[in-house]
Amino acid sequence: MGNIGPVTWSIIIANVLLSINAFRNAVFFDNWNFHVYPILKNKDYKRLITSAFIHVDGSHLFFNMFSLYIFAGVSEYHFGLFGYLLLYFGSLLAGNVLALWLNRSNWDYRAVGASGAVSGVIFATILLNPGMKLSFIFFPFFDFPAWAFAIGFILYSLYGIRAKNDNIGHEAHLGGALGGMLLTLIMEPLAFTTNPYVVALMLLPVLIFLYLKWSGRDIQVSNFGQKTDGYQSIDDAYNTQKNEREKELNRLLDKIDYSGIDSLTDAEKKRLEELYGKD
Repeated sequence: MGNIGPVTWSIIIANVLLSINAFRNAVFFDNWNFHVYPILKNKDYKRLITSAFIHVDGSHLFFNMFSLYIFAGVSEYHFGLFGYLLLYFGSLLAGNVLALWLNRSNWDYRAVGASGAVSGVIFATILLNPGMKLSFIFFPFFDFPAWAFAIGFILYSLYGIRAKNDNIGHEAHLGGALGGMLLTLIMEPLAFTTNPYVVALMLLPVLIFLYLKWSGRDIQVSNFGQKTDGYQSIDDAYNTQKNEREKELNRLLDKIDYSGIDSLTDAEKKRLEELYGKD
């Protein structure tokens, strides 16, 4: 792993350059991120792609690109140019479409990052080599089979979607992983016939979860790991204020959509300028 070709290098360079621009330019970041409101309200579907080429900060960018560097070589070599691009962008879209569906009622939901696409590439590599050994970067002497990591990753993503106690885009991770698995099985059916039980263990939890969601039933999780009532960190306070600003901004934008800019009072126009000036 790690022997990547020109396609992956091009993707990494594009992510780095566009993310650096997003770090410096708040307007660019706002126009490219995954935001449910403009996607559904304004049909700004380009965000399903553009959001996967910008990141929150340097550590977010590094983790995604390092993961891609480690895992992409196998898939790029195995599937060739067209197949690999189909895998990468298919997983990217699968992750963001699932995130959009699961958060369709939360118009304030925002996300960025290549995690969905990277998850798809990782799971494709695991399906092609389920018995390969992996280890965590801080525990290099402890290794485990790749299929075990995949199952643990899926279960953690399912828990994260329900618990909602962190700022990780578990929906994109899960959707990207599912997209990567399905595309790999389509392009390389032997991955299933060679390891049917491994494939079943990886797919079944996701398919059961999606069925329950689609049928209107849901899985509740315990409060383990969630913040206790009455406690609010600095980050929590900031996010609460940011959500309130976003709701106020959406209300003003809705008014403009329905009645035009002239329908705003002078105070509302001033407030609109103030809200656009905040990050």
